[in-house]
Amino acid sequence: MRIAVCDDEQIIMDATMIMIEEIIDECSYIGEFYNFNSGQELLKSLEEDFIFFDIYILDINLNDINGIEVAKRIRGLDNDAIIIFLTSYQEWMAEAFDVQAFHYLLKPIDRKKLEGIFKKIFNYLSDRKILYYFKQGKKLYSIPYKNIYYFESDKRKMKIFTGRGEYYYYDTIANVEKTVRMDLFTRTHVSYLVNMDHIRSFDGKDVTLENGLRIPASKKYVELFNINFMKYLKRRI
Repeated sequence: MRIAVCDDEQIIMDATMIMIEEIIDECSYIGEFYNFNSGQELLKSLEEDFIFFDIYILDINLNDINGIEVAKRIRGLDNDAIIIFLTSYQEWMAEAFDVQAFHYLLKPIDRKKLEGIFKKIFNYLSDRKILYYFKQGKKLYSIPYKNIYYFESDKRKMKIFTGRGEYYYYDTIANVEKTVRMDLFTRTHVSYLVNMDHIRSFDGKDVTLENGLRIPASKKYVELFNINFMKYLKRRI
């Protein structure tokens, strides 16, 4: 999961990052961590560079732009993002909930409280099936469903293709099919399970994804694909 921390007090941000990294590691998750010294720097990442995050930890009292305003602009781009506010003042709490903040944490940050919040986040993400989880050795990895283009199997080895790279682990496509959201994924082939959010066309033989990749659709799965994709389109209307 990708985590952004935005605070204009460098000492506090460094301490927050260390605590989060420790908590993520202790819970056997893998995280990517990014820090921002200003709200404008974070918004540039989103609005100009199109780099998004799964969790945003925002100081409300930023020097350049109010953290609430930053959260409103995040919400305009991503309804699923988890937002946690940091502040020294309780009077911002009502506005924090207006932007559907997941939590509100008072400074100085208490590590036990932060750990409790992240455990709630893990449970929340698991319950809503926002993240797909898989293991490599003893480490538990997580990838947002929205970033997965397709799964491809090669005997006992699975490949997850995302817009940010490829991941390999040992499993079968039958097991993956039992785990993932089947309102979002469909089989097109004995070896492929495709995220319908990324499908742009189907010519009867191949499914073309938004990035131009073509995924084969075998005769065995064409009828099933057509049924699942029509149901998917009706839900989107």
